[in-house]
Amino acid sequence: MIRTHKRALTVFLFFVLVGVAVSLGVAILKGPTGHTRESKGERSAVALTAPRRDLSADEKILLKTPPQSASETEKAAHFAVVNRLARTTEFLDLSTCFGNPLAFRVQEGAIFTIKNNDTVEHTLQISQKYLYTVAAKGERKLTANFGFGPGVYGYGCDNSPDARGILFVTK
Repeated sequence: MIRTHKRALTVFLFFVLVGVAVSLGVAILKGPTGHTRESKGERSAVALTAPRRDLSADEKILLKTPPQSASETEKAAHFAVVNRLARTTEFLDLSTCFGNPLAFRVQEGAIFTIKNNDTVEHTLQISQKYLYTVAAKGERKLTANFGFGPGVYGYGCDNSPDARGILFVTK
C-alpha cells in the first residue's frame, strides 16, 4: 500500500514538474515584454499590432497612400497633408516600428540616418521594394534615392501589413 502511494505521488510530481517546465518554456519564449522570438532573430510582436499612440485624423490620412487609381484630387489632398506634416530632423527614429517623425522630409540624394533604440532589430521596407535592417540599439545610414526621384514613399516595418511612416523625398 505504501508503494502504491509512493508511485501515485511520483506520478503526480512528474506531471507537476512537466507543467512547470512547459510554463517556464512559454515564459522564456515570450520574454519579459511580450516579444516572441523567431528563427531569424527577434522581432517585436507588439510592434506589429499595437500603434505607438493614437493617431490624429491627418496622421491617419498621411499613412493611407492613395492607390494609382485614385483621382488627381485625392492624390493632391494626400500630398498636401504629407507636405504639411513632414519634418526635417537629424535622424529618423524607427523604435517601436513607427517612424518618428511620422513623415520624414529628406532631400533627394542626401544621406540620412535611421536609428533603432529598441532591443530588437527592425527591417524597414520602402515601397515594397527596398529592405534595410537596422540593428537593435543601432543605426543605419541610407541615401535618399529609391528609384523614382522626389516623391512620397510609404514604408513598413517588420512585415507590417500597413504603412508605419512616410519618407518625403524633395528636390
